[in-house]
Amino acid sequence: MLIQSAELGNPYAALFFAPDNHQCQMYFPNDCSEEWVEKAQKLFAEKAKTGDVRAVYYSTTLKPDLTHKEYIDAIVQAAEKHYYYPLVEYANKIINEDKPNKNMEAMAVDLLNYARFNNFVPAIDALGNYEANQ
Repeated sequence: MLIQSAELGNPYAALFFAPDNHQCQMYFPNDCSEEWVEKAQKLFAEKAKTGDVRAVYYSTTLKPDLTHKEYIDAIVQAAEKHYYYPLVEYANKIINEDKPNKNMEAMAVDLLNYARFNNFVPAIDALGNYEANQ
């Protein structure tokens, strides 16, 4: 059903078949390819034209030549439009490093608190896990 959904134009289903997706590699190793990522990027770009915040984020971050600045700008723009998942994902990457830089770790906690103050449950969970591991 995932392949059919991707073929019918669901960008999230197409993105599932990215070669770096662990679940795709586990269950559909022969179907994971960069072609699906390209298709997802095109589908997200079309949806982005309608103002879909998530589509804008993904159409930006799936660019093959994405710079770190563009990535951070996409996270900021998504958060400004109340789409906090990329912000939480970025903060979690920093916090979950083996030996995170203390300044970056403090910034990540601030980002999680920002999303928490906007009642974003994954941020609340991430802060709870962070505090439990301290």
